[in-house]
Amino acid sequence: MNNNNQYQTLSEASKALSQEGFTSPLDIHNANEATLNDRRYLAKDLLITEFHRFEGVSNPADSSVIYAVEAKEGQDKGTIIDAYGADSDKSEAEFIRNLEIKQ
Repeated sequence: MNNNNQYQTLSEASKALSQEGFTSPLDIHNANEATLNDRRYLAKDLLITEFHRFEGVSNPADSSVIYAVEAKEGQDKGTIIDAYGADSDKSEAEFIRNLEIKQ
């Protein structure tokens, strides 16, 4: 898994991940379900393959993280972009906590 924040910006990371096939955003329904490429997945069927955290240049509270997620079975790949800290989306955070991280 790659989590070394090798990108300077969120947009740079998003573009690079898109070139690696992580082209679709996950649509998170609840703590255990999401849709990716028009297929419904349970959290247990998805893996975080890498993630990158960023802090806002002008405001440290403007922080975000991008997760590269792939299906354990099949070819589906996508991303989740979320704030972290106090601005984190609680439903997305719950879903992310239920995902396995690829070793």
